[in-house]
Amino acid sequence: MLVAQLLVWLNSAITLSALFTCPEMTNCACGEETDWWLNEWTNVKVVNCSYRALTRIPNLSLLTDTPFHRLLLNNNNITDIRRDDFKNISVKEIVLRKNPMKRIPHDSFQEVRHVLEILDLDSDRITIDEGLRFLHGLYKLKVLDLGYNRLKNEYDEFPSEVFANANLSSLTTLTLQALQTTKIHDGAFSGIENLEQLDLSYNFISDFPSELRKLKNLQGLKLYSNELTSIKNNTFAGLKKLKKLLIGVNEITADSIELGAFNDLADSIEEINFYQNPLMRVPSEVLQNLKNLKKLSLVKTNLESVENGSFVGDYKLEELHLDDNPKLRFEDDGSLNGIEDSLQVLFIRRLNLDALPLNVLGRLGSLYYLDGAENLFTKIDKHFFNGLNLSNIKLMWNKIKHVDHRAFMKMDKGVILDLHGNDIHDVSFILQNEECFFQEVYLTKNKIPCDCSVEKVINSGVVSWQVIGECYVETSGSKRWYSFDDTKLMGHFGKVCNKTRTYSKCFQSTSGSGRQCLFNLIYFFICVILSRTILKI
Repeated sequence: MLVAQLLVWLNSAITLSALFTCPEMTNCACGEETDWWLNEWTNVKVVNCSYRALTRIPNLSLLTDTPFHRLLLNNNNITDIRRDDFKNISVKEIVLRKNPMKRIPHDSFQEVRHVLEILDLDSDRITIDEGLRFLHGLYKLKVLDLGYNRLKNEYDEFPSEVFANANLSSLTTLTLQALQTTKIHDGAFSGIENLEQLDLSYNFISDFPSELRKLKNLQGLKLYSNELTSIKNNTFAGLKKLKKLLIGVNEITADSIELGAFNDLADSIEEINFYQNPLMRVPSEVLQNLKNLKKLSLVKTNLESVENGSFVGDYKLEELHLDDNPKLRFEDDGSLNGIEDSLQVLFIRRLNLDALPLNVLGRLGSLYYLDGAENLFTKIDKHFFNGLNLSNIKLMWNKIKHVDHRAFMKMDKGVILDLHGNDIHDVSFILQNEECFFQEVYLTKNKIPCDCSVEKVINSGVVSWQVIGECYVETSGSKRWYSFDDTKLMGHFGKVCNKTRTYSKCFQSTSGSGRQCLFNLIYFFICVILSRTILKI
């Protein structure tokens, strides 16, 4: 059934692959790309007029009666917009970022007010508190980016009533990054109370703006890189739909988060990111009642230990990021107690580890994805993964020289293994595991000679999906490097090895890992077909 559905989707993708073309336009090109657009994958029709050194909007009259999705005018020298610039065209998204705007007249977008859903004015030198009258009447607008613009007032405070009476009833996503804002005035979001996503990152906000509590539909809030030092009781009062809170790069400690700080989020919050806050410890007591918390980032938070019970609570955490805490040691076997049956994804990058903390990880019965990149591992011996049944293993940029095939014996077929950037010389561990055990293997940036074991790995099909890497041929004291898919490498193997017969049967089964292989094959062909429609910008 799954395969049949994928084939139907593939047929649809082929049908959609006809290129969107436009009349001869001196400064623009047209095409299509499959993109994540307004919360769904869409075949997006694009008119690309970016990076053309334009000083004004080009003549778009040739596009009359040709509806399209996206108009790219970014990175030009446009200083002015006139109402007639968009006359008689039907476009849903206009990108004007990085233009030195001197003025945007109040009627600039009136000709497209019935269709415009996304407007990007990032880095356009707009003075926010001089008024945003050009937004009035854009009743279909869903996404607005005003980031990296400016405020005129002496204290860089975001003013009241900026959006009031603008009829922006459809607006759900607003970006106000890097305005140097220090404070959000009461009434600042009047008229846009339906907001679901708000980005206030890279400002100078030191106190949580009480005005945010009026946004009862808010689901995602970004407060990255501000000057917050604490989170007080009932900070998020009324925000009972908030699912995602990104509050990294502030000065919050675990002790400065008051016990009732996340009251009202108990039933909604799914992700909290504390990246680069000096927490010093896991703020267990304020997390324990967040019953729907699934993803937690404690990256670069000065953790030195994780005490037993730190993750005991009402939630069932599925993804945990502990990267960039170089002093962190897992001395307590119960460090991850409470999430043994729920944790599926774990990041432990750059922790100066020379061995996996199996005393802790061995208790994680649902763990399938482990990223231990940029640590100090020198070898994968037969005990390296003891007690773990992983299907996706990332060990890039370590110092691994040797891999013992027995390390993977307790794992199920279909393992994805990434060993990019290590010191591996020998790929025989792939051949020593059973057929189709590895789904994908990445061996780029290693020191692998182009010997007959490499030839067998490439040609036998023992890796069910793909093996990516490079090897070298040494002649006259110098090394020449070849990618595994280089046809010249096959010529070399033809001289020094007997060509291995493809004997893998990975694609002949549609159960278990075989089904996954077939899915990947279909996905690959979909990507190939769709890539032909992509507009290169």
